Amino acid sequence: MNSLPSRGGEIDDGHATGSRCRQIDGLAHSPIRHIPPEILSQIFILCLPENCLPRPHRLEAPLLLCQICSLFMKVAHATPALWAGISVERHVPRREDFLTLKTWVSRSSTSPLSFCLTYRKKGTNVGRLVDFLAMHAFRWKDVTVVFASDLVTPTFVKALSRGTPVLEKLTINSVWSILDRMKEQPLAVLEPLDISSAQRLTEINVGIDLRLEFGLSVLQNVKQIIFEYPGPSFPPNYHLYCLDHCPVTEKLVINTHKFGVNENIGWSDLVRLRIIPTLHTLEVKATRWPTELFLNSLCLPGLRSLTLDLEWVDTFEPPRTWPEIPQLLKRSCADIENLSLRCNAMGESQLIECFQQTPHLKHLAYSERYPKPIDMVARLLTFAEVNHFCQELEHITLTGRPSEMSSSLMAEMISSRWDDQQPDGHGTASPGDRRYLKTVATQEPYINNLRWNPVISRYIEQGFEIVRAYGFACL
Repeated sequence: MNSLPSRGGEIDDGHATGSRCRQIDGLAHSPIRHIPPEILSQIFILCLPENCLPRPHRLEAPLLLCQICSLFMKVAHATPALWAGISVERHVPRREDFLTLKTWVSRSSTSPLSFCLTYRKKGTNVGRLVDFLAMHAFRWKDVTVVFASDLVTPTFVKALSRGTPVLEKLTINSVWSILDRMKEQPLAVLEPLDISSAQRLTEINVGIDLRLEFGLSVLQNVKQIIFEYPGPSFPPNYHLYCLDHCPVTEKLVINTHKFGVNENIGWSDLVRLRIIPTLHTLEVKATRWPTELFLNSLCLPGLRSLTLDLEWVDTFEPPRTWPEIPQLLKRSCADIENLSLRCNAMGESQLIECFQQTPHLKHLAYSERYPKPIDMVARLLTFAEVNHFCQELEHITLTGRPSEMSSSLMAEMISSRWDDQQPDGHGTASPGDRRYLKTVATQEPYINNLRWNPVISRYIEQGFEIVRAYGFACL
């Protein structure tokens, strides 16, 4: 191994290091030469990275194995599983990329193919690599492609429509989506992507304005669907259509802006209630998107985690109070453990209903978009004689516009939950037999004000934590 070059680099074939192989071949009596090739192949497979696809780099498996000796090179070349996955992720293309990909695919024999293709610089194109891989679409297994613009190449569309019987994971994005996600652009008119033959599909990730077409197929193995649209997106009925054809989905993420004005919304599709017991995680981030139409069409009895980051600003209308959120919780009767809400001007009565429908809540994150303080939430979460909402809360995240009363109200909230939930169950108004609250995450100036409070300081000595809130999420 000491004969290997110290500098990094990439090669497209293991034969480039023949001289080093001949040097090490002199060890003819090495015990490793008595290991059966079948065992050696399995050892080589264990050298591949666990959480990503292998790169065509000379200091990483499988190319590294081809540089050790002629025996290793021969066994590596004869092990298709070593070459069944490749990741080509660069800022700009390299001349050798196409030849490297051809070599990789030829050595993979008939193994299912997994690949990740990304050129991050605008104007670059993975189209040539996709065109070559299209003839092997029947072997595609885990596919990630970042196209040059917000447009999927026709070759890719046709390859999927011909049939991808072993496809399990599909991720489609574009350089335009990555670099200009915040720009509002007109909705691209793209040919729908037919995935009706992908019966083994388990994950769908789409970061481009692209419609999926299921035909009459029902994909019973899809567990995760993620839509992250860079521009104006599709209306609620399209996402319900996807759920209709993926009925055992467990996680759904929608990151969307307002839908295109020329879209056929299809209101009749929104009348029917969908009961999806398998869906345990729902995340929706939407700006000027008819969230109420989507949420009012769902019943999710298996829901465990709900994240809603919603904004609807209209100078000609009063602020939204989001009644569809508690209605979804009440209709689903789900045992929610994680609830994250960021909505402009959510009403107090709606928030009370949310807390009433989540008695076993463990994690709560609340951020107020509208220019009003978060005092209302702190007050509602303070234990009182007639108020014991969410008794099992362990982690609370509160962020929003500060007010003069916010710190004192948060201190009262913490005190009521820390003192009334004594470990021995002998608190004066104890709602349970143990202390649940562990952490409160918030922002300045709340953090210092709370830490300087002598009562809260005593709680911190007893194990309570106050931390800074980063972003919008449950701890």
